[in-house]
Amino acid sequence: MKFTVGEILIIKDNLKKLSTIKDVPAIVGYRLAAALRQFNAPLMDAEKSRNDLIKKYSGPVEDDMLKVLPKNMPKFMTELNELFAEEVEIDLKEVVLPAEIKLPDLGTLVGLDKFITVK
Repeated sequence: MKFTVGEILIIKDNLKKLSTIKDVPAIVGYRLAAALRQFNAPLMDAEKSRNDLIKKYSGPVEDDMLKVLPKNMPKFMTELNELFAEEVEIDLKEVVLPAEIKLPDLGTLVGLDKFITVK
């Protein structure tokens, strides 16, 4: 399945939320954990690229933080959007959540519909 880096950022947080649900069937827990592992490598690469981009367009360190200079913001945003649009191929198995599972919140399944269904 193809995912953009931007989608992966959203998916990772929601997968972490799902992984906290107790009493799921073993296969569901296994597939959620496997999916989370599959997303980690591209996520780490994206985080490194994003941090490098911030360094590239930042001014001097202030209060132990790098901040993108206002004059560099258009270039920064262009490159950041290109990074978020980058597609990554990830091999996942479908995860079927039982309908009776109580989700942590309504937004938990956002971005997960490519490989998670509720039945």
